[in-house]
Amino acid sequence: MVYCMIFLRDLGEVERKKGLGIHLFGRVPCVGEYISLDSEGPHLKVAQVHHTGFSSNHSAELYVVEATDMQMVGSEHHPPA
Repeated sequence: MVYCMIFLRDLGEVERKKGLGIHLFGRVPCVGEYISLDSEGPHLKVAQVHHTGFSSNHSAELYVVEATDMQMVGSEHHPPA
C-alpha cells in the first residue's frame, strides 16, 4: 500500500487547481488510469505522476483532471450485441 498526494488540474493547464489530500492506494496509479477518491465522487484521470521517494508521508504526487472521456468500466470485456 502506498500513499499518494492528489492535485486536481484544469485540462491543458500546468498549475495546480486544488489539492485533494493524501490517499491510500494498492499501488501508484499510472498515467491514463482512472481513479475515484470515494464511491460518490467524480472519476478522475491521472495526467501526470511524480514519484517522491524522499517524502516521509507519501510515495507519489498524482496530477489529475476530471474525467470526461471515461468509457464504461468493464465494457472491453463484453462483446457488442
